[in-house]
Parts: sequence; C-alpha cells; structure tokens
Amino acid sequence: MKTYKGFVKVPIKTFKDWRNTVIGNAYDMDGKYGYQCYDLANLFWKNATGRTCKSATKDGGVAGGASGIWGAREQNNKDNEFILINDYKKLKKGDIIITNNGKYGHVCWLDQDYDSNTYLRVLGQNQGGTGGELPGAKVKDIDWAFRKYFLGAFRFRAWHITPTKGVYKCLYDMNIRKSPNGAKIKVKDCTEAMKKALTSKRSTDNAVIKKGTNITILDVVEKDGAYWGKNYSGYVCLNDGSTTYCKKV
Repeated sequence: MKTYKGFVKVPIKTFKDWRNTVIGNAYDMDGKYGYQCYDLANLFWKNATGRTCKSATKDGGVAGGASGIWGAREQNNKDNEFILINDYKKLKKGDIIITNNGKYGHVCWLDQDYDSNTYLRVLGQNQGGTGGELPGAKVKDIDWAFRKYFLGAFRFRAWHITPTKGVYKCLYDMNIRKSPNGAKIKVKDCTEAMKKALTSKRSTDNAVIKKGTNITILDVVEKDGAYWGKNYSGYVCLNDGSTTYCKKV
C-alpha cells in the first residue's frame, strides 16, 4: 500500500486504468479527517476535469459530505464531462455512485456490470466504517446493497464513447457471433469474402477473424455495457467498456 497526500496525477484513460492504479492505495487530498471517500472523488475529478468536487445540501445531499456531490451535480458537471444517471437500473461499470447512507453519504465506482443481485461490487476508499484510518480505509472493492441509499450517478463520457458504423481494425483475433454476445458462428456460415480473413478455413470450425484484419461495420448495438458491430456475417465485439477490441480506421 502506498499513501499520497495532496494531488497526484493518475491515469484515467479507461476505468480499468483508474481502478488498477488506485486499488490498494490511499489518498488524502485535503489533509483532513484521514483517507475519506470524498478524497478519492476529488482525486478523480481533478484528474478528469481540472476541478475538485463541490458539495451542496440539495436533493438528498448534505453539504460537506459525499452525498452533497449529487446536490452540487450541476457544478460538478460544469463542462458536461458526465452523463447524469437517476435510475440505478441503468448503471454501468465505471459509473460513480452517490449515496445518502449515514450522516455524510458515500461515493464509489460500480466495479461490475449492473445486475439484479442484492449486493453489487463497488470500488471506493474508506469503505467499511474505518473512519478514514489505515489500513482499513485504503481503496478496495466491497459487495454492497446500496440501492436504498442511491441518489444518482455520474457516467464519465470519456469512458463511454459510442462507436459508429464504418471500417474497423481487429486488435485481437475476434469470434463472430450470431447476435450480440450470442452463439459463435461457424466458418461455413460466413460470406466468401469473410472466409478469406479467418484463422481457419475448415467449415466446422468457429469463425475467428485474424488480428489486424479490417472489417466493415454496418450497424452498432449496445448490450450489457458492451458495443457490438454487425458485419455481413454476424457480430463482433468492438469494446466492452474497459477493453477496445476493434478500432475505427
């Protein structure tokens, strides 16, 4: 575990970059009250927007607390860097969740795709009632039933750029599927043109496009936080919210 006082630059190109950098460490941005969840939010906002978080008593939020980040959401989204989420059923991995549990609430990041389970995995600092003291306050994942405390969430737009149709380069060997995240199709089910770009020509093998191949995407569909591109033979995953598999050229 490493501890940091004040601002430190951290990578935020993807949620995965952010998570892998901060997890297991501890951050005290303001030098007050130890290592609080609010400090981690401030660290992210400063890296993402150049601003620190504001907090206001409004819409369930309490000024000075994490819950107040939602109360001051207009200021915290001053330059439209975020999509504001009011329905927890629409949450996606990487969304910044604001709650009003306890006196000051909590701020954390959803660290899984949303599902109907009671407990969902969240990434945050000072999770577990340690009062900002180490080692318990360090950044970690916990499983939490937060829905009854949910005020809203911020979705960082830079992590959720919607792909559009066009020509894409496969950055990995890519399976072709019948539908988004559906069954894999066979070589025999592909167009003749696509067969030339596959790793195998055997008709009964799974259809796998060779890494480095350019493919034409006719339409883009979102499913469970991932974006799938439709081509003439089926669907390939373009990105899943944390990894880009096909890059537009």
